[in-house]
Amino acid sequence: MARRTTTRRCWPGYEPVPGKRAGEKGSCRKKTASKRTSSEQRFVDAREEQLDRWQERHPRSRRSAAQHLAAPGTKRRAKSAARRTTKPRTKRSGSTRTRRAPT
Repeated sequence: MARRTTTRRCWPGYEPVPGKRAGEKGSCRKKTASKRTSSEQRFVDAREEQLDRWQERHPRSRRSAAQHLAAPGTKRRAKSAARRTTKPRTKRSGSTRTRRAPT
């Protein structure tokens, strides 16, 4: 039996479109402001502010180029901290496999 996932098939702030299957292009649309919860509205406002700040720092770039930004309010790990937590790589001088003599 197929499980219905109409409430979780769309991202927060989006709602399913009637008549479209999950995963199909156009299957989710942005909620209208009146249907958004207060937490969704806070997220939308914070994201708009984040994108506006990014646009000020990158005046010649398209706004869609900011897709790499993390969600507002999430903390990202610093690159230097990420490097320190990994093991240092050691260079191997040669192969550790034994080779067969040609027959």
